[in-house]
Amino acid sequence: MKKLLCASGAIVSLMIAAPAFAQVTGYAGANYNHSEIDPGKGLSSVNDNGYAVSGAVLFPTAKPGLGVQLDGQIRDSDKTDTAVTGTAHLFNRNDSYLLGGFVGGSNSNGGNTWGLGVEGQKYLNDWTVAGAAGYGRVDRAHADVWAVRADARYFVNENFRLEGNVGYNNLDLKVGSSADAWGVGVGGEYQFAQAPVSVFAKYDYAKVDNYDIEANVFRIGARWNFGGTLKSRDRSGASLGGFSDMIVGNLF
Repeated sequence: MKKLLCASGAIVSLMIAAPAFAQVTGYAGANYNHSEIDPGKGLSSVNDNGYAVSGAVLFPTAKPGLGVQLDGQIRDSDKTDTAVTGTAHLFNRNDSYLLGGFVGGSNSNGGNTWGLGVEGQKYLNDWTVAGAAGYGRVDRAHADVWAVRADARYFVNENFRLEGNVGYNNLDLKVGSSADAWGVGVGGEYQFAQAPVSVFAKYDYAKVDNYDIEANVFRIGARWNFGGTLKSRDRSGASLGGFSDMIVGNLF
C-alpha cells in the first residue's frame, strides 16, 4: 500500500498540472475493488481487496481532429504485487466517430506485459459504441494474447452514464497449450453539477474456460474531471480505455 501511495503522487501531480496547457482535458481518480476468485479444480475460493489510482490526459495537435491520449494506472492489493500500466493512443476524431491505435505495457514484480492494437468509437445521439482489438505479450508466462473488446455507453443526461462491456482473449502458451478467457461488465458514473467530481461503480465477471477459473470483481471510486461534462469527455476528451482493459486476466 505504501508503494501505491508514493507512486500515485506522480500521476496525480501530472493530472493536476495538465489544465495549465490549453485545451488539455482528462481526469484523475482512485478506486477500491473487492475480488472473489474461484481457482477451480476443487480449490478454495480467494477473496482479495485492492486499490488503484489512475488518470488520463488528452492533448490536441495542430491538425484538426488528430489527438494524443496518455493514460496510466497504479494498482495494488492484499494478495498481489503493485502493477504499473501505461498506454499511449494516437487517433483521428470527428463528430461521428473516432479511429486510432494504441501501444501500452505494464510491469508487476519484474514481470512485463506489452501490447498494441487498433480502436474505434461511433457516436450516436445518446449512445457511444466502441471496440478495440490487439495483440499482447506476457513475458513472464511466455504467452501471446490476442484480445478483442466491445463497449456500449448510454447517457441518461450530460453527467450520468451507464455502460456495459464484453471482452475475449486467446492465450497461446509456449508450453504447448492455449486458453480462452472472456469477461463481461456493467457500471455507471455520475458527475455532480456543483463540482467537476464524479463517482462510479462497476461489476466485472471473468472466466478462463480451459482451467475453470472464475472471478467476480466489484469496484467503487471517484474521479476529478477537467474538460466539461461526462458526455463531452466521451465525445471530445480522454475517453479511450487503457491497455489493461484489454486483458481479461487483469481481473484476477
